[in-house]
Amino acid sequence: METSTSPSPSPSPSPEIAKATLSIADLQMVINIIETCSKRGAFKPHEFEPVGKLFNHLSLFVKQHIPLDESNSNSETEEVVDSSTDESQVNSVNNKTL
Repeated sequence: METSTSPSPSPSPSPEIAKATLSIADLQMVINIIETCSKRGAFKPHEFEPVGKLFNHLSLFVKQHIPLDESNSNSETEEVVDSSTDESQVNSVNNKTL
């Protein structure tokens, strides 16, 4: 009896998986998404605490890793956005009370 030994197929090389990266801009986008969702009432009361903790954690991390020049220009932009939002909210309240 002869046993044939055929060469076993060598395992095919698996395609190299690209390593995932996460930038400060990505984290800032998550912060913006949380802000938008909270303004739209997307979170239930029991979710406020964990969402708030994550928001604070991400915000602190981003602030610590943004170069000083960028943080100054971003804070000025945020102030402008915040002040316009406050005005629209005030106008909305004023219109409802009239």
